[in-house]
Amino acid sequence: MNAIARPLLWLNTLRYLQARQILRRPVAKLRRHIPARPIVEGGRLRSDYRARRTYFPRQPARISDNNFVFSGISYPLLNSAIWQDPTKPKLWLYNVHYLDYLSELPDDLAVRVVEDWIERNSDSRQAGWDPYPVSRRLVSLLRWIIQRQGEPRPRWLASIYAQARHLAGNIEYHLMANHLLENARALICAGLAFEGSEAERWLTTGRAIMREQLGEQVLADGGHFERSPMYHSIVLEGLLDLINFGDRLDRDFANDLSRTARKMLAHLERVLHPDGQIALLNDSAHDIAPAPDELIAYGRRLGLLSGGDQAQGWARDSGLAFARDQARGHYVVADLGPIGPDYQPGHAHADTLSFELSLFGRRVVVDSGVSDYAPSAARCRARSTLAHNTVVVDQADQSEMWSAFRVGRRAYPFGQCFRALQGTVSFSASHKGYLRLPAPCVHRRQFRWRSGALSVTDQIIGRGRHQAQSLLHLHPEVRGELSGPTELRLSGSDGRELAILRARGASLWECSEAVYSPALGVEIPNQVWSLKVAARLPIRISYELSWRE
Repeated sequence: MNAIARPLLWLNTLRYLQARQILRRPVAKLRRHIPARPIVEGGRLRSDYRARRTYFPRQPARISDNNFVFSGISYPLLNSAIWQDPTKPKLWLYNVHYLDYLSELPDDLAVRVVEDWIERNSDSRQAGWDPYPVSRRLVSLLRWIIQRQGEPRPRWLASIYAQARHLAGNIEYHLMANHLLENARALICAGLAFEGSEAERWLTTGRAIMREQLGEQVLADGGHFERSPMYHSIVLEGLLDLINFGDRLDRDFANDLSRTARKMLAHLERVLHPDGQIALLNDSAHDIAPAPDELIAYGRRLGLLSGGDQAQGWARDSGLAFARDQARGHYVVADLGPIGPDYQPGHAHADTLSFELSLFGRRVVVDSGVSDYAPSAARCRARSTLAHNTVVVDQADQSEMWSAFRVGRRAYPFGQCFRALQGTVSFSASHKGYLRLPAPCVHRRQFRWRSGALSVTDQIIGRGRHQAQSLLHLHPEVRGELSGPTELRLSGSDGRELAILRARGASLWECSEAVYSPALGVEIPNQVWSLKVAARLPIRISYELSWRE
C-alpha cells in the first residue's frame, strides 16, 4: 500500500465514527493502566438474590477431560498459565476468562477454578479485566451462584463486587454495539444481586444504557444491527437473562425487554437452516452462542412464545430475504442489506448480495464462515468478497476490508424488492460498492425461488471493461462434477444427487479449492465453483439450481 493510499484508508474508516467513540478511545486506553481499587469487604447479596428462575440455556461445551477447549486449542484447567498465556490468541484468553463453563464442572472443581481465577487475576490491567470479559464473567458467576447449593464465600462476593465496580468505570463507549449491551446487562444483573447505593447506581446506569441502545441496536424487524446471527443470539440471550433476573425491574422497562426479546426470537427463526443452526452471515460461527433451540426454549420458559416457521419473508431493516419449504428441508437466505452500522462495522464481511442454500435438510451453498479474529491471512480471506456467494468485480472487495475489524468505503445496497406471488418468490437488490473503481459500475442481483428451482441473475452496469466472477461455495460434504461445460451435478457425500446447476449463456464453470469454517479454529477444504466474464459493460451472468422434489 503506497504512502497516499494508507492515510486515505484511515480517513475513510474514521469518518464514520461517532464523536463519543473518538473522544472515549484515549480515555479507555488510559484507564486500562489504572489498577482497580481493592475491595477489603465484598458487598452483600440481597436476601432475595435466589428468588429468580434458575433455568438458564445450556452453553456450548468448553470442557473435555478437565481441559478448557476453544477454537481447537486445549489447555488444562488449574494450570498456572491458563489465564495469561501470551502464546494464546486474545479471543481464546477472553473465552477462558468468561467462566461460562462452570456449570459443566463438578462443584468441587468449579470452586477450585473460581478460587484460582481470584488468586491469579488480582491485577486489573490484565486481559481478563477488559470490560467485555468482565461483563461476560459477572453474569456467569451470578448464574453459577444462583444455581449451586450452599452459600457463596465472602471472597467470591468481594471479587464479583470489585469486578462490577471496575466495569462501571470502564464502560465501552469507544466500541459501542454489542459490547455496550453486554456492559449494560452485567451492570443490571450486579445491581439486582447486591445491596447498597453503589449497586443501585450500577442498576440505574445499566438500565439507562440498555434503554437507549435497544432502540438503536435492535431493528424494527427484530434483527440486531450488526447483521450477524451469532451476535444476534448473544444479545438475545442477554435480554432473556434480564427478564429472568428482573423481578425488581420497573414494569415499563420489563415490558420493553419482553417486546424486544419476542421480536428477536422471531428474527432468530428467520435465519435458521433446516439443521437448526444459524446462517453464517458476517462474523458468525457455531458453538459460540447457545444453540438456537436452547434460546427458543429459554424464551418459552419465560413466557415469550415464538411465532413459528415462516414460509418466506423480507426482513426489510436487516436486509434479509428468505424462503423455505419446511416439509422438504429447503431454505434460502440472501443478504440484501447494509454490512452493519456505519460507526461499528467490525464484524462485517464484504458479502453484499450473498446467499446460503439448504436442500433436503443439508447445507449445499455455504458462507465460508470465520476461523479466526486475529489479524491474519485467514481473517482477511474470511471477510473478503471472494469468500462469499456473490460477484467479485476486478478482484476488488465490495467494501474495503482491512486489518481484523476495520472497514473503509462501504457497499451500500439500494433498490431492494421482494415479491411472493403464486408459488414464486422473487427478491433483488443492487449495491454501490464498485462505484469507487476507476471505471465505476453497479452490481444488481435477482433471485427467483419456486418449487424445485432457484435462479440467480447478475448484471454489472456502468462504464468500461471489467472482469466479473460469480462464486458458489459448496459445503464440504457436497461435490460438484461437470456433466457438460455449462452444467454441474451436485451430490452429497453419500452419492445422492442433490441438484443440477446450469449456467445460462456462454459462461463455463471453473473449480477451485477453499476452506469452510463453521466454527472458530476449524478449516475444512471445500469446492468453489465460479463463472467468469471479461467484457465491456453491461455484463450478465446467470445460473439455475434445480432439484427433484
